[in-house]
Amino acid sequence: MLGAVAVRRSRDSLMVQTTVKGEAGVALGTGLRRLAPYVRGDNRERRVMVAVAPIIQRAGTPGTWTVQIGLAYADAASGAPSPRSGKVRLVHAPGETFAVMRVPGRPSPAACGRGESAIRAALDGTGWVASGRAMIRLPCAFGLLRWTDYFEVAIPVAALPQ
Repeated sequence: MLGAVAVRRSRDSLMVQTTVKGEAGVALGTGLRRLAPYVRGDNRERRVMVAVAPIIQRAGTPGTWTVQIGLAYADAASGAPSPRSGKVRLVHAPGETFAVMRVPGRPSPAACGRGESAIRAALDGTGWVASGRAMIRLPCAFGLLRWTDYFEVAIPVAALPQ
């Protein structure tokens, strides 16, 4: 732990994702509406998938957002059914190391900016350096999408050479 910031390693996983244009809050809602049918069985095999938390939202090219949901019990070897929608794709997400901070309230540009600034400040003078852009992580299970009283801001990090 680096104060309120934790360094965590994610596992390799298979994710279902979509990219949406527009403002962050609207893009998250649109992304979830696109991904929900796939998870609930509207895919090429009509198989209901088990989604896992967190739901992730990352900034893409200017004006776009990528929304991702991890799939339980699915990997590149066992596969997952192909999406029926051209706006939904399956992607392999290699394990990464993140600096993560819990932020109270709902994700807003100001709250996310404060979280990102706090993480970057906490990394100063440690053995870690930011290696990517900040993202939002919603700690709710997809089928039980209830807003909690917090969200997480995460930044990919790399260990500094010794």
